[in-house]
Amino acid sequence: MEKPTPRVNSAQLPSHVGQTVRLVGKVISFTGDIGVLESSDKGQVKENLRWGAPYVEVIGRVGPDLVIEEFTSTDFGQSLDLDLADKVAVLSHTFPDIFQ
Repeated sequence: MEKPTPRVNSAQLPSHVGQTVRLVGKVISFTGDIGVLESSDKGQVKENLRWGAPYVEVIGRVGPDLVIEEFTSTDFGQSLDLDLADKVAVLSHTFPDIFQ
């Protein structure tokens, strides 16, 4: 069985350096191959984006500089309730057995 991938927001990134995580956000800019996402808690996260839909879930490894190296991402379309996504990220750490 694969190890669960924790859902995080920008505030939780520092405690996951070197780990693979899931982060939901809105793509707000690109510079070269680095994208900036507004995460569910309204923080900004840099990420090596491979493609950019308006709203995405990124699975990738958190580097020491807190940039996420993308392994894969999922297009969440043109709109998404980021507040609800943030509640899921927070609750998944409060009740980890439910979110495995």
